[in-house]
Amino acid sequence: EQNEFVYFIPEFQRKVAWKAEFNQLLDDINEEFKNNPNAFYYIGSIISFVSDESSYQKQVIDGQQRLTSFVLLFRAYFDFVSDLKKSNKNIEGPTLEDLDREIDMAWDILFKSRMSSGEKDQNILGTSDTGGQKFLDAYIYKKNRQKEVASDYEDTTEQEFIYYQALDFFKKLTSETTVIPKKLELLSKFITYVLTKVKVADVVAEDFKQAFTMFERMNGRGKGLSTTDLFKYLLMAQYSDETIESFRIKSNVLLDKWEDIENNVNKTNRANPLLQFLQHHLQAWYWEGKVAESKLIDKSRQIFDKYKLDPKDFLDFMETDSHNWKKIIKSEDVDGDNVLDLQFKSQFISKFTQYIPTLLIAMSEGPKEVFEGKLIDHETGIALENDRFEYLDTKEVFGKEVYRKLSSDIVSVAFMYQVTGAGFNDYENALPKLAIALRENKLDDYSNEIQKMVKSQKSGFETLIQDVEYLKENRGVRHFLFHMFEKEVKEGIRKGSYEYVTGSEMYNSETSEEHIIPKVIEKTGSDATENSINKLKEIKPENISNQKYVNLVWRLGNLVALWNTTNKSLSDKTPKEKMSAYKNAEEYTAQLIYNNGVTGDGDKQDGESARKFLKSMHHNKIELEDGKFTENHILLREHFMLKVFSKKFGVDLKHETFKKSLCKHC
Repeated sequence: EQNEFVYFIPEFQRKVAWKAEFNQLLDDINEEFKNNPNAFYYIGSIISFVSDESSYQKQVIDGQQRLTSFVLLFRAYFDFVSDLKKSNKNIEGPTLEDLDREIDMAWDILFKSRMSSGEKDQNILGTSDTGGQKFLDAYIYKKNRQKEVASDYEDTTEQEFIYYQALDFFKKLTSETTVIPKKLELLSKFITYVLTKVKVADVVAEDFKQAFTMFERMNGRGKGLSTTDLFKYLLMAQYSDETIESFRIKSNVLLDKWEDIENNVNKTNRANPLLQFLQHHLQAWYWEGKVAESKLIDKSRQIFDKYKLDPKDFLDFMETDSHNWKKIIKSEDVDGDNVLDLQFKSQFISKFTQYIPTLLIAMSEGPKEVFEGKLIDHETGIALENDRFEYLDTKEVFGKEVYRKLSSDIVSVAFMYQVTGAGFNDYENALPKLAIALRENKLDDYSNEIQKMVKSQKSGFETLIQDVEYLKENRGVRHFLFHMFEKEVKEGIRKGSYEYVTGSEMYNSETSEEHIIPKVIEKTGSDATENSINKLKEIKPENISNQKYVNLVWRLGNLVALWNTTNKSLSDKTPKEKMSAYKNAEEYTAQLIYNNGVTGDGDKQDGESARKFLKSMHHNKIELEDGKFTENHILLREHFMLKVFSKKFGVDLKHETFKKSLCKHC
């Protein structure tokens, strides 16, 4: 209604991002329109300021999503009413006059024909975004356009979406009648309601700084904006004391850097990757305790206020960290080399991400340049003592072996907690202590915290991985265990260099689960088949009951990782034939059922160190008794496996059902 101002979206604003939010806004307005047509409906505020450069333009600090949405809604309304006229050419008299009047009114909403300042024919909304302005000029402000609205211009997919959703809304609004005057009445009432009853607080600040301060305070609780957007605006707010021209230059640099970071982390295809990365980044380097998302902005503001950080320096380091974050997600170290333990975590424990800050710390010297010259009392100029960021004086990048040790700890803790069903809260709660220890290069303190977590799960873990019913019902746990067993044995037998074991060797579509004592004998009682009965008679030793022997099928020691083609060929084989297949298998742990060592990888082994490793892990080869596998064979192999897992997880896993006299190393 006013002719003093139009709105303009400045460079530092985010792009149009609404989709579902627009539908929700329309639904809410329509609900109020139906139920309370005479009441005002408040939808928030628009915060702007007027610069000296364009005295008739309100520079929008907050509210561009709603402004853009309403402009697209009004154009959709104009097009919908115009199409009513075009598709009903026989209309005449008062109905035609009403249609023409509504069309003119709809068009007039989008323009200020004459401003108080003397400016003429000003569009109600403009934007500094090149693609966005081209979209407005081509599709919104061109009265008789020749083509359908489309996202032909850069970053205008959301604008196209909102426009067509608005058209669909008007179709639904008028779908209950075919009578044109009735349709027009419904449309006119709704758009009049929007123009006269839907209210915003039009907050116009005296200047740019005041506008930005208002925006921060009004959005402090995160309502309406994502945490990442609020954080971005917090960074820009550090320049709010500068002139508008200086702010524009510096904020554009920040926005370009922010976009680079966002594009980088988006390549990981994770849910909400920017927020995940931001939380991991801050936890790695800036927090001393656990910080909820709702407190992230306030905690960050405290750091910027205390240390007077330059947001450009902050984002420069954040960008570097984003590349490291992406490597961690891809199970790589700082050099981009594959880390097998992290691959295991991604394959079998994908939901566990709380560990990422610890590896970010391992990969970097930290934000040294961010805090260069900042660790002082800014009022007195005296250096701060015992400051939490003093760790930056000594922080170094950890070597590959330390990084891999951290990765090994991570997968051990995560898997034990997953098996016991305890969740990952303990790790998340311990994360601040872990982060502080690693920042200060106190690896012993870090290891002590890890050991506390491992020991807390030891009893439940060792019980469950020896529980037949649990293993039978948890395929993922079984596969993790026999694949991890293969990995640890390979690394122990080979020369000790991680480079010799790759992900493709460990788990792929060609490797599957083999049962030494075959699953077919499980079919007993009423489920028994001729094949299962005969197989049980053929392979079972005489000194064990049928049921006890059947129960061995799902024991940990009965599971073997084996190449698919080999595995399939063993289904009806005798124990002797199976042993021959194990002897010639690609997998080390299969070979070790038959052999005292492994063959085929001589260039990757040192015989003496391999023998020492197998002895320390209490490996015993199996020798068939009367051509059959016995209970003791399965328990002997399980004993070997538990020794390997004890070394891996850093805890002594007990094997209660095992007789030490069976093992030549006990």
